[in-house]
Amino acid sequence: MVTHDTKALFVAALRARGPAYREARARFLVAPGDTRGVLARCRQSRSWRVRLQADIFDTWLEDPGLCEQARRLLQADPSTGLPRRASARVRGEALAGLGSKALPRILELLTRSRGFASRPEQTALFHALVVLKDERAVRPLVALVLQNQDGTERAAAAHTLAWHRTPLALPVFAAALADPASPPGLRSSSIRGLLLLGTPEAAEALLRLARDAEQQPDTRATAIIALETVMEARAEPGLLGILQGEAPDAVASAALEVLGRVGSLAALDTLRALDTSDAKPRLRTAAAEAIRSIEQRHSASGA
Repeated sequence: MVTHDTKALFVAALRARGPAYREARARFLVAPGDTRGVLARCRQSRSWRVRLQADIFDTWLEDPGLCEQARRLLQADPSTGLPRRASARVRGEALAGLGSKALPRILELLTRSRGFASRPEQTALFHALVVLKDERAVRPLVALVLQNQDGTERAAAAHTLAWHRTPLALPVFAAALADPASPPGLRSSSIRGLLLLGTPEAAEALLRLARDAEQQPDTRATAIIALETVMEARAEPGLLGILQGEAPDAVASAALEVLGRVGSLAALDTLRALDTSDAKPRLRTAAAEAIRSIEQRHSASGA
């Protein structure tokens, strides 16, 4: 019966947020039952949320001083030696300085205080996760991107996730970019995430975005510029296809810019056709510059 009551306290904490969560946490930590046994079983759960909550409570039981120090650093308490107006970046680096053992507490502050932590505090917590780059943060970050209603927090979570360079993020970024309702910050962070992944799958996702006529021209152009970093052989035909279609000027210009820097000799026929077409003068000029760049690059390499 005692174990059952302890498990109920765990579940209550798992479901709570903000002040209600802190109260539930306090009740669990002083529960007279088999607290350690409950946590050991919860760490074997298939649910990452349950496993994370078990890690959080373990951290509190093992090192409450560390948990309190994390709070003080986050709030730039004078006792930490941080300036009272320390930037979010400075606070985040100080939190990361506590090491990976503080990760459960950092995630607790970020996810359980949602709606109660100030914006600078959230920024500091996200920055700490960027510095630590601990894979245990990946699934909580994915959940924040996909399930949070706050556009600013979603963008910050996507930015943080991008720096973890995990394949698990690929469908998250692709979904964010496919959703026309995604805020600009989230779209930017998702493009950066695909760029940092640098895999053929990431290149394919960027190419799909670049070719999507339903997207805003500046979003398509940004995706094309990002393609330069992860350029795959299959990306070049896609960019040439954009030039052969009815792409907005900003999109066509971006494609010409990238092809000029990394395009192959196979791109020359399409570029020459554009150079001699009745396209706008600025596009014909960009096509001519791309042709010269490709020819000079391949001439210098002896190709």
